[in-house]
Amino acid sequence: MNYKFENRYYSTDEILSEYVHKVLCRKLKVMGAIIAAAALIMLFISFLDNNYILSAVFGVCLFISVCVTVLSPSLMLKQLKESDRRIHNDKKFETVVQFGDNISISEGAFSLAIEFAQILKVYSLKHSYVLMFGKNNAIIINPDTFTLGTFEEFKSFIQSRCHLVK
Repeated sequence: MNYKFENRYYSTDEILSEYVHKVLCRKLKVMGAIIAAAALIMLFISFLDNNYILSAVFGVCLFISVCVTVLSPSLMLKQLKESDRRIHNDKKFETVVQFGDNISISEGAFSLAIEFAQILKVYSLKHSYVLMFGKNNAIIINPDTFTLGTFEEFKSFIQSRCHLVK
């Protein structure tokens, strides 16, 4: 197959952490902040009304929402690394992402091919470029490690092939 772009990299903690915090847990953080703010307001109102039972309930809701919002990204990152470790039998493999008629990803014995039409959203992050093809499924690109083509050319290419709205 004739490839127009190729990206090769070894996954790093900063790339995975950025992906988890800014993509996977993005909605969780927003919803957690909204629920925590609502619980804090209701805690304050119920405390002013001297309703200590409701104050305790809203205090517990506030505590749980803050804990979930703060701890979930770290637990998800740990789970992602553990899954990667199990898939590759404790070995570290180079990730190779190739773009031609479709998108081909390989990492050790694992390989996957998807069509450009399957890309739903693109995230441009500090250390990576993320192509989402499902709610929790993504192709992560390292902008600094293109072996075929350049990152700037790639961004134009992917926007035109996936028909994404900026």
